[in-house]
Amino acid sequence: MPRTTTDALNTLIARHLSGDTATALRVIEGAFGTGGVDALGNPLPAERTRTALRTEIHRNTNVTVTRAGAVATALVVVNGDVTGPAAISEVGIFAAGGNLLAYATFAARQIAPGTQLNFRFRI
Repeated sequence: MPRTTTDALNTLIARHLSGDTATALRVIEGAFGTGGVDALGNPLPAERTRTALRTEIHRNTNVTVTRAGAVATALVVVNGDVTGPAAISEVGIFAAGGNLLAYATFAARQIAPGTQLNFRFRI
């Protein structure tokens, strides 16, 4: 699964480390889309410069962040009840200011109603 942290995340971390305490590095939303694969169904590269999903179909606040020392892990959950018949192939997490922090693409998957798919990002 191609995945990356984005330039926006690196900028927020640098600002925070330089003493900018007003910079909030809070993950508040997860988003899912259908634009993560090419015409043959292969996952596309995850670019650091990306600021949005290619084809976002749903965004939610069902994100849990845990910390262990200097490592934070964001758990994003998508429910089949909200994706409908769409086969998702990209996922991202967003900061309070709307910045895309991390992004991943994967082979398209349909999620059955009543089930969920979990994604973890280490940031």
